[in-house]
Amino acid sequence: MADVPVPEVSESELSEPSLAVLAHLSEQQNQELQQFALHWHHVVRKQPPDRNEVGTAIARLYRAAQIEVPLILWCESPWQMVTMRAMLGLIGIDADNTIRQNLANELQDPLWKQMWQKLTAQIDNLPVAVVDGDIEKPFGANATSDIKLSVSSKVGAAQDKVTDQLSLHIKLRLREVFRAPTDNNGELRWMERTPLITTEFGIVQLRQLLGEDLSQQFLSQLTAETQQAINDLCKARLKPPAPGLFGFTPPDKEPVAQLFETQNESLNSPATLHDLDPVAFVLKYLPVIVAEEIRQPVLDWLTIKENVFHIECFEKLCMACEAPVRVELNERNQLHNAHGPAMEFRDGCRVYAWNGVVVPAVAIEATRNITVEQIDKQENLEVRRILIQQYGLDKYLEDSGAVEIDADEFGVLYKKTLPNDEPVVVVRVLNPTPEPDGTHKFYFLRVPPHIATARAAVAWTFNMKPEQYKPASQS
Repeated sequence: MADVPVPEVSESELSEPSLAVLAHLSEQQNQELQQFALHWHHVVRKQPPDRNEVGTAIARLYRAAQIEVPLILWCESPWQMVTMRAMLGLIGIDADNTIRQNLANELQDPLWKQMWQKLTAQIDNLPVAVVDGDIEKPFGANATSDIKLSVSSKVGAAQDKVTDQLSLHIKLRLREVFRAPTDNNGELRWMERTPLITTEFGIVQLRQLLGEDLSQQFLSQLTAETQQAINDLCKARLKPPAPGLFGFTPPDKEPVAQLFETQNESLNSPATLHDLDPVAFVLKYLPVIVAEEIRQPVLDWLTIKENVFHIECFEKLCMACEAPVRVELNERNQLHNAHGPAMEFRDGCRVYAWNGVVVPAVAIEATRNITVEQIDKQENLEVRRILIQQYGLDKYLEDSGAVEIDADEFGVLYKKTLPNDEPVVVVRVLNPTPEPDGTHKFYFLRVPPHIATARAAVAWTFNMKPEQYKPASQS
């Protein structure tokens, strides 16, 4: 009788235990899933954050990415992240500490004074000496992408390991909770990442989030002598701005502005890792078998996500920003508060927003102080439109010198030309229904800029062509 060939079995297959399939979630696991998902989508996290726990997680993640463990600089808001980085650059070129001593005495604004105190309490061992006029060099290369890539690879490996350990019922339950879509072939991707509120923050430019002219806010608190000394140092020690796209040369600015111009333009949210949310839940709460070198980096990033609003990693320095203490959202989970700040941080930094658009404080808390000049100078088109809305469209047309371009029995059409934007075209119509006192109100309706007659404008508001609009037949 011929010998039956015996299939070869690797040592790993012999040593690896048989993986049981988890069929259903217990009542407790279901509760943990609901709490985890609810907390995941909320931007207000641990208050205050566990700095020791975060420090340990950051150290392990750096080692996993084969980078030496850095010093950690804690910030209480994104505003502090920007201003602290700028101040570190300034300290680096202040060889004899003269300016550093002046700042301690001259900074009066509470936000700036608190930032300076928090910074100087942490920087004893930070490498702040400027190298070749570049304030970024002392911190080494930016390692945020390397850290994220390293964790993302572990997330993918963990997903591969746990997929076969979960029943279809559990996968469908996870998909339901995390609202994962299907892939292009219609096949279930039960661990697909869903858009998070922090993802929206990730595309907000820091200039828009934190306000403009940080360098002027900084200098305005200092004596003329200190201002001059800072400008002289920046001019002598810092590199001029590099040419931009297609060789574009940035316009000349105050030398100290370079300290703030070198900051990153956008936030790197610690939540925006592909598939992190369901994988992290499974590894933390379900009895699945995964190698520790895969499990731990995922749980470490979860620790950062739970404690930190924003993290920026350099080879020799890691900046960690605390989460806001208060966030106001609209029904679409966009930053929004019509009556006050939409986001507040522990240091007092406030962010104002209208349906996801970050706006100046005056647009929310002091609408009477909005000026036509401020509106017309606003470069961000969305912000400009919100300022016009808050100022009052009819009042803006009157105060800004809008031109009447047509008038007939249907209404009056006005046009206001704006820089770098389509013109504002508005039709003024009379409400035929009288008010209780017998008077009639006028309404101002914005219409597309190509409309040239009042009749066409009113017809457009009824989704009709001009020749179709017959007011007598309107109910």
